Amino acid sequence: VDISDPANPFSLDTTTLTNYPNGLVRVSDDMLCVWNYDEGLEFLDVSNPERITRVGAFSRFGVYDAVFADGVGYIAEGPLTIVRVDASGDAELLGLVGSNTSDVALMGQFAIVATHADEIIVFDVSEPSAIVEMSRLSLDVNVLALAASGTALYVLSDENNFLVVDVANPASPTVVGECSMPGSSGRARVVDDRLYASLSHGGLAVFDLTDPLLPEIDGWIDTLSGVAMGIGDGLVIVPSHRGYGYEVDLYDSREWPP
Repeated sequence: VDISDPANPFSLDTTTLTNYPNGLVRVSDDMLCVWNYDEGLEFLDVSNPERITRVGAFSRFGVYDAVFADGVGYIAEGPLTIVRVDASGDAELLGLVGSNTSDVALMGQFAIVATHADEIIVFDVSEPSAIVEMSRLSLDVNVLALAASGTALYVLSDENNFLVVDVANPASPTVVGECSMPGSSGRARVVDDRLYASLSHGGLAVFDLTDPLLPEIDGWIDTLSGVAMGIGDGLVIVPSHRGYGYEVDLYDSREWPP
């Protein structure tokens, strides 16, 4: 979709995927990764937006989330799985650590994972073949999603709130606050000093992160769906389920409220 004019987006190309996409993340300027819980990751060459090409895949089972930085992917899929993806879409396994992971967020050289045991674990992944566990923090909530800004980690739960964890000292992360939400969230992203949390019952909650350790509610978008959202080129991209079909809503994160 060409969004150079956000008020008038239009389709450039459509490509067929092997499976239903559970999530989408950018690997590089010219490559996207689409992941499916049951089948793993597919890599798409988008260097020519009018001719999207599937260039590779990385078969996994149980993928909950994936994030990339500098061509290296961090996959929450049981263990934290680390892969390097080259320009041709070939994925090389670099390392595995832990188990029972449900989400992952990056913070510089550290990967922070949530587990189904309701804890977060901080790993130093500066050397993927020799990953070092820095710390663990047990929580009294059912962790659904993670997001990070600076050294602040946001832990979203099914209790209509999220915790703020200070990870300035990776060896000793500390809960420093919590913030109420109008529902539980299954996916969250940070862009332009705001946290966007897609809610399970529908809608998108927005929080001001001018002070990352003191988030404040900044607005609400009624998307009619709790489908996970993505971020691109300063725009908040929100897939929404309306009636019998899906639509994509675009919001400019630099001009708020919409």
